[in-house]
Amino acid sequence: MVIFDDIRSAAVRTGLAAIDYETTELSPLEGKLTEVNIAVPGQSWSIPVAEPMSKWLAGVRSLYECGAQVVHWKSFFDQSFHPKYGLPLYGNVHDAKAAFWLLEPQDWAPKGLKDRGELEFGVKAIRYHEVDQRSLRQREQYGKQDAEWTLKLYQLAVPLLKQEGLWDIFINVYPRLTPIAVEMRLTGLKVDRTGLLKLKKEFLQEQDDNLHKIRVYRPGLNPNSPAQVADLLYKELKLKPPHPKFLEKGKAGHESTAADAVKYMVKQHDVAGLLLEHREITKLIGTYIEPLLDQSASDPRGRIHSEFNPIGTDTGRWSSYGTAGEGMNLQNIPAKTDRGKRIKKCFVAEEGNRWSRADYQQMELRVNAQIAHERRMTQAFKDGRDLHQELADAIPCKRADAKAVAFGYAYGMWPKKFAIKYAYPLPEARRFRAGYFRMYPDLQAHHACTEMLVRDDPWARTLGGRKFYLGFLPIEGGERMRKALNTPVQGSVADFINRALVDLAAWRDIYGVPFRFLSQVHDEINLEVPDAYAELVAEMLERIMVESAPLPDVPVEAEVTVGDRWLMK
Repeated sequence: MVIFDDIRSAAVRTGLAAIDYETTELSPLEGKLTEVNIAVPGQSWSIPVAEPMSKWLAGVRSLYECGAQVVHWKSFFDQSFHPKYGLPLYGNVHDAKAAFWLLEPQDWAPKGLKDRGELEFGVKAIRYHEVDQRSLRQREQYGKQDAEWTLKLYQLAVPLLKQEGLWDIFINVYPRLTPIAVEMRLTGLKVDRTGLLKLKKEFLQEQDDNLHKIRVYRPGLNPNSPAQVADLLYKELKLKPPHPKFLEKGKAGHESTAADAVKYMVKQHDVAGLLLEHREITKLIGTYIEPLLDQSASDPRGRIHSEFNPIGTDTGRWSSYGTAGEGMNLQNIPAKTDRGKRIKKCFVAEEGNRWSRADYQQMELRVNAQIAHERRMTQAFKDGRDLHQELADAIPCKRADAKAVAFGYAYGMWPKKFAIKYAYPLPEARRFRAGYFRMYPDLQAHHACTEMLVRDDPWARTLGGRKFYLGFLPIEGGERMRKALNTPVQGSVADFINRALVDLAAWRDIYGVPFRFLSQVHDEINLEVPDAYAELVAEMLERIMVESAPLPDVPVEAEVTVGDRWLMK
């Protein structure tokens, strides 16, 4: 097409082109491309799909491969449509959304192209709902603005990234994560429908048995009714919550039945535990089992497809979510409960393949030890000792209590909040905190230093140099302190995982090893690998995970398991 020749010449001349797609659906599996919007400095176009489509696609492809720097807004969404049309996945495309996320990862920062453009340019955005889709002129104006704003926002972000020392990570990591995120979404996770149907039957029976046990204490009780549950807990059984605030009656006219309140009552009466169990079963059936069955039934390969977002959280960890009836948040499946693990066992590898899962071991604690230069914790990792049991012996308390202590107080939680969150009496929470810092005095010194620094330094930094602005968080109440302690740890782990993903993809490209990326969940990477390559990939996966987390003083461990499903145990 002649018009693409002209655009390509303009892109080569200016060295820069922004590309934006219009689609019929948000799902790349169901949706189709309708237009491509393109902008170069000083000029923009909106080009509808035209026949023969092969020429239209060749024109689009020529823009990516003309040598100009191509920019998207949310590249991992736009490029998720490429495989359907035979277009490659490009790992050198810059993402203006990722640029502004690196500059302002905070939750309150504008995330959408329109919102960010309005903020930066002071111009009203053309919103999708304002466009008459029957008007070619309005659709063209809408599409051109998307491409133009993507280009201008990128040009605005580049000097800021360089000024903040973020340019290298922007160009070397995030473009290469885009093809991985697209691959995860389009590959999907295969579901063992037979196993899932059996599990649903088991859960329904457990739910029924649980309901009979609850109704021993109150015949006819509906455990899904907060009013009835509050009446049973507070008035009939006279159980006490962890804090008086839970006794305040809300708009519905009853006391709180929030999980924190009910969890605290477990030690007071068996029915509290039964009510929590009922909630868990109900949620797992409605949020996971039934959607998994529905979505896998509609997919020809029996797989579910969730969107994975490398810039989905303020710490830098990936997020996972579903859109338009497709997929779900795979990171929210409770991995620590028996029932959650039973659901994960229903995700399986395709026949002829193996599921390879690599998981960092106690990575947050290791990063914490490195950042705080905590000598006792560092030595324990070097010796391979059980940190949680050592802490339990020192406090003293149960090992499960010590684990809660390690993950609660490491991030600046105070006894009052710890008591509510983990359902302990306040005196016990205070004793746990005192014992924790007796055990780890260097960590206590790090907390004291951080508390002083956050008053003057509005930034928290990961070990890799990413920054998080703390300045809008209040100092009083400890919110800024908690974020200052949490972000460097979780953010550094996120950086390590991203580096591992990039290096793993590069190794595959160089040696042609035919595995597929399935998901990135918490501290783990999941792959689907042909049987013949399973051992080789497992060995390299562990090596890359460890080498991607360069902690100078603390040893790093990654556990790799290979089997026929997500969880084997």
